[in-house]
Amino acid sequence: ANPGELRAAADELYRLFIRGLLDLTDNIVEGVIVPPKDVVRYDGDDAYLVVAADKGTAHLSDTANAVAEDYGFWLGDAFASGGSHGYDHKKYGITAKGAWVCVRRHFREMSLDPEVDPITAIGIGDMGGDVFGNGLLLSQSIKLIAAFNHMHIFLDPTPDPATSWAERKRLFELPRSSWDDYDRKLLSAGGGIFSRQSKAIELSPEVQAMLGTEENCLEVPELLAAILRTEADLLWNGGIGTYVKASHESHRDAEDPVNDEVRVDASELRVKVVGEGGNLGFTQAARVQFAQAGGAINADSMDNSGGVDMSDHEVNLKILFRGLERSGQLNRKQRDEMLVRIAHEVSEEVQSNNHQHSLMASLDIARSADNLDDFRVLLNDLERSGRVDRLRHALPEEGELLRRIHRKQGLLRPELCRLGPFVKMDVYEALLSDPDFDQPYVGRWLHQYFPKPVREEFATEIEQHQLRKEISATVITNTLVDDMGVTHFSRMGRLTGASVLEVAFASLLAADLLQAWDVKSGLRDLPEVRASVEAVKLRHVEESVAELGQWLLHRRIVLREPQLALERFEPKFRIYEKALLRILDRSERREHQRRLRYMRNRSIRGPIADRAAGLEWVAEAGDAILLTEQYPWLDVVSAGMLLKQVARDTRLLRARQLATPSDARDGWESRAIADLRSSISLLVMTIASRALAGMKPPKKTARKKGAGRKASTPRRLPAALAEQWKAFAEQRRDVLGGSTHLLKRIEASRARGLAPALVLYGAVRSLRD
Repeated sequence: ANPGELRAAADELYRLFIRGLLDLTDNIVEGVIVPPKDVVRYDGDDAYLVVAADKGTAHLSDTANAVAEDYGFWLGDAFASGGSHGYDHKKYGITAKGAWVCVRRHFREMSLDPEVDPITAIGIGDMGGDVFGNGLLLSQSIKLIAAFNHMHIFLDPTPDPATSWAERKRLFELPRSSWDDYDRKLLSAGGGIFSRQSKAIELSPEVQAMLGTEENCLEVPELLAAILRTEADLLWNGGIGTYVKASHESHRDAEDPVNDEVRVDASELRVKVVGEGGNLGFTQAARVQFAQAGGAINADSMDNSGGVDMSDHEVNLKILFRGLERSGQLNRKQRDEMLVRIAHEVSEEVQSNNHQHSLMASLDIARSADNLDDFRVLLNDLERSGRVDRLRHALPEEGELLRRIHRKQGLLRPELCRLGPFVKMDVYEALLSDPDFDQPYVGRWLHQYFPKPVREEFATEIEQHQLRKEISATVITNTLVDDMGVTHFSRMGRLTGASVLEVAFASLLAADLLQAWDVKSGLRDLPEVRASVEAVKLRHVEESVAELGQWLLHRRIVLREPQLALERFEPKFRIYEKALLRILDRSERREHQRRLRYMRNRSIRGPIADRAAGLEWVAEAGDAILLTEQYPWLDVVSAGMLLKQVARDTRLLRARQLATPSDARDGWESRAIADLRSSISLLVMTIASRALAGMKPPKKTARKKGAGRKASTPRRLPAALAEQWKAFAEQRRDVLGGSTHLLKRIEASRARGLAPALVLYGAVRSLRD
């Protein structure tokens, strides 16, 4: 049979396969689930079935969709993404762009820009391929010194970046190309292109120097292994096959016998960064070993997730548009034009997701080094639930985690890249299963998923999307886990006893009240800021969000209707923030200025710097607002100043400073410290409230024209409030004197942590009665 006949036979078998899948799948007809005929179902309703194109089936999207249309399957041509009326991944280069975003992150943490600085690279693939071809065109400063695919070997020891980029571009734009089409006159001295069918290949002195070998002739498998061992900045994998295993693994562990002769150990690699545009290029144990040696690597599931992400967007958009077609609001031509019009925004969103995933891993490396016990508890929980198999997923065992805690070492990037998806699945499923999840506040996150033109033209229809809950849950899960880290839900649940939904709503509400989304976005959009500085400031923002989230949970703010809570608190948060420098005491103002100088010296300036510097104190506004609700005549700025005065005079401010989350030695102490800090804040507010009891609202005095106070001007506590507090404190001077004496003893002993803070809290607690 000729190739055409073989292709036709394979396509018919593919149609048969798709029919078989649809014969077993539920359908949706006029909004009602319709089970397949003559099928006994042991599971619940599930009509969601999509076909993802991969190598060998990318040309069959239209074929699969035609079968789905014949079956009247509810997804129509959303069933198989891509095709003639979908997003062609090679055309948009989305998988390569997503992986490149991750590579850029690695280099940024080395203070390098791979699109500006000269970067040497070795690769697996060729310019005719989607991921390899698109990826090797994303930087004109790359020096590709060696690459191979299943047909050819490419060697270019000292390439000119501009010349080689132009030639790679020419190959990529050919209808079909291989390394054999590369213009050999453009290769550097000693370079060459060779067939993998050759028995052996003679090496030029330049290639010998590049490979670090004295051999002047190598058989093809030996040469390919030598390429993988070559010293370079980047290994870009855009091919098929598993080429790197851990040194303790056998070739059988790689489950790719075709490449047994080529495969190398991770310990033999001499590259700094790996970009896994292709699947399964490394075993997971190899990734871990490479990272242990200082190499920068994520996991294929993170690096090349862009293609799947774009397909998900396409499917969800087509589901929306299918309803619009039925109602006559769109015809097929208009739908297709809309898909093209929004393609760039979809691509940008997908790349932003890759950036967030990669940044999450970077921040979690630092988080785990500071507090690995949180990650240990999380892993134990996931293992007990059956979600994680540590051996199969190459995640550290309990003993190894305890050793790392002792050595103050955290988790590695590949471990975090494997852990993240398990956490996200847990959170996603918990949100979907909670009956209180589907409410108006969630709609904002649903709308955020869709490109701006779609939001503007079809806002009402988005609310009716058949997968609105699933999309909302996905966006919220990704946002919170990426922003707050993989242990956020586990830790907040332990510290407060809250459900996943309550933690989610408290965290989103806290970020809204602090306007943390804008601060984080501003910090991430400053390319001149070093990655290490960016990470420090982002973690400070995250800590403020977590602190306010815990306050919302401990104070039992009505989180089942977060939109109402947002409307209740948000206006006064803005007033508090605007007047922050008038509320802070002298030492806090000095610290605020120190933070501003730190950021300005590191290229973080303007409103973003101002807001980032004060976020920790803005997060304290909640109790001041509650106090104003108890005494409506009290303004939130005066309430904030009063609470600070009370905290200082009772020494409860010092008690909070003695026991910080970083002082906890284990999970139990973390919860005890969180409970104590919450109790201290509540006690301060209770004392302030008792001090105000029976006080008549002070008369408002007219302010002279031009006497307006700047936000940065220090302000004393209003005289009437100061006198009221002074009288209250004077009546209880024995208790306050006792707390002052006790604090002197604590500071003389240099004690800190939970015990002295708890003793100091106990000494003042009688003031609430």
